[in-house]
Amino acid sequence: MVYLRKEKEGHLQTLLRPFITSKPNVQYRNELVTATDGGQISLDWFDNDNSIQYPDSSTRPTVLLLPGLTGTSKESYILHMIQQSKTLGYRCVVFNYRGIAGENLLVRIALK
Repeated sequence: MVYLRKEKEGHLQTLLRPFITSKPNVQYRNELVTATDGGQISLDWFDNDNSIQYPDSSTRPTVLLLPGLTGTSKESYILHMIQQSKTLGYRCVVFNYRGIAGENLLVRIALK
């Protein structure tokens, strides 16, 4: 068995994480919202139309997911949270910050 010194273990986990982390398949519906300053915000919706617990979409709880500053709706931890919410019958929306997730940054201010 190979033991790593504690200082190197964190670096190794950071390097290996993208290769060993599973990414569940999630289909999104994208909504682009135009802000008052002309900027654009991308919302990725997982509607969970097959929810058994909440078949009426008007009563289905919605979970707002905010990725890390440079994260998007494609991050493995976001996808896993959506899968967990799916089993509970919830719908999810992922707030993608301006200029991230393939969208152009249309104004000089990224966060407001």
